[in-house]
Amino acid sequence: MENTFIAQTEKYSALCSKVKNRHISNIDREKIMYCEASRSYTWIYLVNEKKIKVSCRLNIVEKKLSSREFIRCHKSFLVNINHVIEISEHKPYTIKLENGLIIKVSENKVEDFLELIIQEL
Repeated sequence: MENTFIAQTEKYSALCSKVKNRHISNIDREKIMYCEASRSYTWIYLVNEKKIKVSCRLNIVEKKLSSREFIRCHKSFLVNINHVIEISEHKPYTIKLENGLIIKVSENKVEDFLELIIQEL
């Protein structure tokens, strides 16, 4: 059974996976494509198509990964903007990630999302 937790290091905030044999491996935040809420858990989706279940809510993950790279575009999604390849120009606003996934941007998050994207360009 894998137990995943969040840790802060000097270099970066990282997700750490700990398995039964107590091996700990860091998951670099740059490798995180997006996070999805699932009740009191969060699924972390990595660029290598691996997914990891974290036993905490999305808002906790959002706080631990807080940076300009991650934005909450919807109540259920936290996205790494470095992996966004397309943003729709009209309602309903959506983003497309490198893996082809299309995620709706909540209307109350559109302005913050677009502002962040423009700042990063």
